[in-house]
Amino acid sequence: MVNIFKAYSYSILRGIMKFVGLRPQMIEIEPGTVIKLWAPTKTSDKPAVILLHGFAVDGMLTWQLQALSLAGQYAVYVPDFMFFGGSTTDRTEKSVAFQAQSTGGLVSFELARKCPELVESLVVPGSVMTLTESISAHFFQRMGDDGVMLSSWSDFLLPQSAKGARTKFKIATYKLPRWIPECFFRQYVEVASERRKEKAELLEALVIPDDEDPNKIPTLSQRVHLLWGANDKIFPMKVAISLKEKLGEKATLESIEGAGHVALLERPIVYNRLLRKTLASLVEAGVILAPNS
Repeated sequence: MVNIFKAYSYSILRGIMKFVGLRPQMIEIEPGTVIKLWAPTKTSDKPAVILLHGFAVDGMLTWQLQALSLAGQYAVYVPDFMFFGGSTTDRTEKSVAFQAQSTGGLVSFELARKCPELVESLVVPGSVMTLTESISAHFFQRMGDDGVMLSSWSDFLLPQSAKGARTKFKIATYKLPRWIPECFFRQYVEVASERRKEKAELLEALVIPDDEDPNKIPTLSQRVHLLWGANDKIFPMKVAISLKEKLGEKATLESIEGAGHVALLERPIVYNRLLRKTLASLVEAGVILAPNS
């Protein structure tokens, strides 16, 4: 049986992106490390926007609707993170810092902190600055209170059954449509399970002890706009409010009603309208649009 995710990515989506001026490139950034990056086919003086995906599928499957919306006005770049899509490495390191060196949520904050000369501003939808042990524990506790028993992020983000995938999407969305067939979730598991071992190791490396959090006292010089699903179950609005207060006067916050953690897919028209408005006020040199974690 043909996997709908792979078939769509390799044929229809590729053609759509080519039509709006984007094409995939394979870039070897060091021996053994290759990044797949969707980029403009022609050079231009348009402001650059980098779209960074979360821990679900690759960059373009995540951001396709936003790439289409932005490609006419901005130079849009969509990389795949390590072990997603076409990006691979033979390095054993799985840290956020290595991901930031490679491609750019979590990675965007790291890149903005380490390389302020490359990042003018950020738009952050549903991502914390660092994934600490306490943030993780609070999430697992909330899920347990709702009857979903999880012991690690891998349990949640790397489901191994159609039932587990349905649970993941149910948590990530405000209201998951009941009509989605079981085959959708089975085929999602097939895609998500590619390089599962490496992804699980990456998730383990992302969680750090609270006392090792480098962003306890933020040092970001960039403007940050937080664009949040008002009904996010993974990082609730109180997390967004706390993050805004932590970032200080350079941060702004906007929420989207009737949307959960994946607001960009649940309410794409509203999301894209707010995104274009935000980018128009932020863009000077280049913006990283951070992922949902």
